[in-house]
Amino acid sequence: MNHSQSNIRLSPALAPVITALFALLVLVGCDPSLQGLRGPDHTGNAWVDVAEGEHIFGDLQDGDVLEVERGSQGGMHIWGSLLAGGIERGSTTDIDALINGDRPMVDFFLEGLGGDLAEDNAMHELLDDMGDGSLRLVGRRVVFRHFADLPENWQELDYAEVEAELETQDLEFGVRIVDGDGREVVDSRTIRLQFPPRGTGDGEQALGR
Repeated sequence: MNHSQSNIRLSPALAPVITALFALLVLVGCDPSLQGLRGPDHTGNAWVDVAEGEHIFGDLQDGDVLEVERGSQGGMHIWGSLLAGGIERGSTTDIDALINGDRPMVDFFLEGLGGDLAEDNAMHELLDDMGDGSLRLVGRRVVFRHFADLPENWQELDYAEVEAELETQDLEFGVRIVDGDGREVVDSRTIRLQFPPRGTGDGEQALGR
């Protein structure tokens, strides 16, 4: 058999068409806006968007006001959520997650004038797969304090006044994620807090909150 006869010869007239098709493929491959990617910068790299909401995911913008909830024993909390992409989800079963330790570590923070007001809340999370390349978490309780460092005279303070002052301050509410491969992403918004009325007999002052 003469193998030279099996070679495919392209007409010179097709060259511009092939070149245009190749350029289109390169464009689609390089332009994230054509790939349905989500995230603040739409680069396709690892990213996270901090959000709010207890049961329903709520977008969060700079200047938004978050409502504070009080616990039965005097604690205070807000609700954090997130949307992320470009990170490893890790093990989907609890037993594999215990063995591998590869689920993303999620840590919400609430920065005030004196530092982080949020209690330590870093924990591994199984993020919901949204099916479009993004991962989501809804309803993380973020417990926080009135002060980053408790003042010596905390028992003498009027906490209604302390909370009224906090409501006037711009705070930085955000989230930090480190996945099983060591990728770290951080996002935050400037927010304000709105406290509920202080009832009689609540335990914030007794606990030095």
